[in-house]
Amino acid sequence: MIGRFLEISLHAPDILESIEFWERLGFRQVTTNDVWQHPYAVLSDGRAIIGLHKFRFDHSPALTFVRDNLASHLPALRNLGIEFEFAKTGDDHFNEAGFLSPDGQMITLLESRTSNTPAFEEESFTALGALESFMLPVRRMDEALPFWARLGLAVLEYDEAQPDTALLSSGALTLRLREDRRVRKPALVFHSPDPHATAHTLTLTHHLTLGSDPISLESPEGLAIIVLPPSQT
Repeated sequence: MIGRFLEISLHAPDILESIEFWERLGFRQVTTNDVWQHPYAVLSDGRAIIGLHKFRFDHSPALTFVRDNLASHLPALRNLGIEFEFAKTGDDHFNEAGFLSPDGQMITLLESRTSNTPAFEEESFTALGALESFMLPVRRMDEALPFWARLGLAVLEYDEAQPDTALLSSGALTLRLREDRRVRKPALVFHSPDPHATAHTLTLTHHLTLGSDPISLESPEGLAIIVLPPSQT
């Protein structure tokens, strides 16, 4: 329904600082297209795709998808009750549109790709371990889960006996919904086989100040990053 996942889009006030941060974690830059007029960079760990935008936009981070023939697809989304924050379509525009989830997560739709991510031989190659999901805090699971399912994400895990968490997939994006009023911002969640060794490496090699239990840090753009053992989410 919403197309192919492209990137987690972040507003990066100092894009060079942001590139250095993600590269120190092991992310690699990928080729971008000449679509945006503002400075733009994309980095990947083989799974996560981070788009850094110098341009300031509301509701960063945004989950960005590509949908062919975007303008003709918008009425179907409106029929689902979607109210667009913006919709720029026409011959004189790079077609894009955006709307919010019930919990305020921005979802951006683009007409075409803005970067070309190569198929890395390694699936994960950063200091953080393997990406598990993009974790999104929600107020009410009974509202959030149907919303994302209507957009076409497949429900991978949901147990009515433990209804505070659900795992969904769009193919390239794994989204974990977490009903928890204590968690107020989304986060990238990684699994490390040895979190203590990971924390030691990040502290010594990358000179990062980390939270503990779980290991947590924050990117220059304000995106939370959490590192957990493989069996914990």
